Amino acid sequence: MTDPLAAAMATLEVTERTATVRDTADPEVVVFELGLAGTSKQTGEPFAFTASLGVLTVREGKIAHWRDFPNFVVAAENTRALPALASMLTR
Repeated sequence: MTDPLAAAMATLEVTERTATVRDTADPEVVVFELGLAGTSKQTGEPFAFTASLGVLTVREGKIAHWRDFPNFVVAAENTRALPALASMLTR
């Protein structure tokens, strides 16, 4: 079965990737945002959105735990795949 969101993401020409690290009160915790920007291959329109948030726990210089929170809804909106995503969620 084809993943409709993955297929939709292939319609984006990603020209910029950004990583923004956020301050936290805990020196062992790293919070970051991963962003994507570029142009839609379908429409030629520019896009930019936060693709995911990550939370890392670092101990002794090594990643002890990593949680990733993908932003599927905004990705689907930017690729015009929101109906396909909604369909997947209602199955």
